[in-house]
Amino acid sequence: NPAARIIALSMHQQEDIVIDAVKAGIRGYLSKNVNAQTLITTIEAVARGDFLIEPMIALKVLNEMRQAAVGKRDHNAVVPLTASEMAVLRLVAQGVDNDLIAQKMTISMHTVANRLRSIYEKLHVNNRTQAALYALRHGWVDLEEPLD
Repeated sequence: NPAARIIALSMHQQEDIVIDAVKAGIRGYLSKNVNAQTLITTIEAVARGDFLIEPMIALKVLNEMRQAAVGKRDHNAVVPLTASEMAVLRLVAQGVDNDLIAQKMTISMHTVANRLRSIYEKLHVNNRTQAALYALRHGWVDLEEPLD
């Protein structure tokens, strides 16, 4: 059910397990030994409709995806996104939340949500993590880029 907001608490942090969980539709992924405040923050974020993976787990997954993308980059490939959608996607891939994206780009939260929706439709993905992984796989974003 796409409307379900599921958070996985797991002892597993292997990239393939996390990616499979994302593909299955989870909205949050945390290690079992996460502190109470992180759990509360994640529950609140997922309740708002955000997608949240514990930063250390997300970093491992994104680094694995980056490694897989090395050598597969096709900078001449047609990118179906507008420049502003690409800017949002780059920030999403760097782990920036919607509030900060709106501030950095001097746009409204509503505009951020609309651009994310458009990105999801164009890339045929369901959430920000899948969009970030898609961009990494296609070499559209570089995790080494500093945050603007």
